[in-house]
Amino acid sequence: WFFRNRTLNATDRYAQGYHPPEVRHQGGATIGGPIEKNKLFFFLNGEVTDRNFPGLNRITGGFNDSSGRLRETCTATPAQCDAAIQFVQRGNGGLNGPGVLVLRTASSQLIFGKVDWQPTERDSFSFSANYMRWESPNGIQTQAVLTNNNLVSNNANSAVRTRYGRASWTRVITPTQVNEFRFGWFKDRLSDDAARHLWPSSVPLGLRLSGPPVGGATDYPRINPSEQRFQLVNNYSWTAGRHNLKFGVDITTNEDYLNLLRNQFGTYTYSNLTAFARDFSGNALNAKNYQNFTQSFGNPILRFRTNDYNAYSQDSWKITPNFSWNWALRYEFTQFDQPKQVNPDYPQTGTIHQPNMNFAPRVSLSYALNDKTVIRSGFGIFYARFPGSFLQNLYFSNGLYQPQIFVQPNMIGAPVFPAIFSSNQGLPASSVSLTFADKGLSKPYVMQGNFAIERQLTSTVGLTVSY
Repeated sequence: WFFRNRTLNATDRYAQGYHPPEVRHQGGATIGGPIEKNKLFFFLNGEVTDRNFPGLNRITGGFNDSSGRLRETCTATPAQCDAAIQFVQRGNGGLNGPGVLVLRTASSQLIFGKVDWQPTERDSFSFSANYMRWESPNGIQTQAVLTNNNLVSNNANSAVRTRYGRASWTRVITPTQVNEFRFGWFKDRLSDDAARHLWPSSVPLGLRLSGPPVGGATDYPRINPSEQRFQLVNNYSWTAGRHNLKFGVDITTNEDYLNLLRNQFGTYTYSNLTAFARDFSGNALNAKNYQNFTQSFGNPILRFRTNDYNAYSQDSWKITPNFSWNWALRYEFTQFDQPKQVNPDYPQTGTIHQPNMNFAPRVSLSYALNDKTVIRSGFGIFYARFPGSFLQNLYFSNGLYQPQIFVQPNMIGAPVFPAIFSSNQGLPASSVSLTFADKGLSKPYVMQGNFAIERQLTSTVGLTVSY
């Protein structure tokens, strides 16, 4: 059992002397042992966390100074200024206020189980499973104190579900050959419901004033993502004389589901308090004093699959007693769905290049000059996966699937605050933005090399110089 409260916590430097409460309880239990002597074993662990940690929301910077006091002068009518100040300072506890305490809790439950089985001297099996549940109302923002109004205007309820199961079989084929096979199933779901009680109105209209957000949180609700992954791995090791050889394959398939439409209710951006005050109330002439307006439309649902095919070979060769040489070659190929919707005005949005020349050689050596000095050096190329968020952006942002607009007040058809567009029909000209992949798109990779000299100075002291 673990307990924590604010007693021993230092006061946050931005809290102006206020110490937000914090109470955390964390407990768990573990049990394990043999089911059948020297054959079958089990292990079980459970853990529960309960936390109450309200956060202090403040607004510093932008239209306020570093202490949270209003520094901008409003030159609209007194009634317009009063209404605007009351609205934008609600996250500060009023004009020149001390901030607002936002209630926030978190709870999680975690269960993990494992069974190991060795039916013969040459075979061993392992099975494990995990379940995790996380709920945190108002918990997207986790800091004790936020000075950018994000606890009020960019917050939501966080929920996470994680489950996985794994199975492995290790087989000793001969005294010099070993094979390992693994299967894995993983399920992750991140679902963030909107914290509607923090919205200033019935919809989360986005609003930025001199920098900080002062409207509703524009990215929620969302499921981002719900992912199911299956993985098959096989590794084979063979010791032949001075060679230690390894070969392996790794096949993974990912199924992603998203329910996400950022900024669907629009966002107005203002450069100063006076401009906002003139639009916010008493705007009988339908003036447009904002800098710009943005909004997204379209289908929030996206499903796509990504398949990864990887293989490698490796040899550790002991050439002489004081000289070792290692080499390896890895190949990676990622296959993913092509866009289901193509923008006819931009045919590039219909194709995402799948690079297939992803060879990653690696080499290293170790040479002992004597019994106290060793030289080591290595070089390798390492590829990274295409991030799911990168593919997601290409699918969403073709100008049709989830079209986004950028409107300036002098454009024909520009809205009057707080109006938004009901659809993307008849939008102002030249206001649609899109993203597509370069025809030579390649996987991200790094080239890494090192050189080191190790020297034993005494029986208990060593020195390593590396670059």
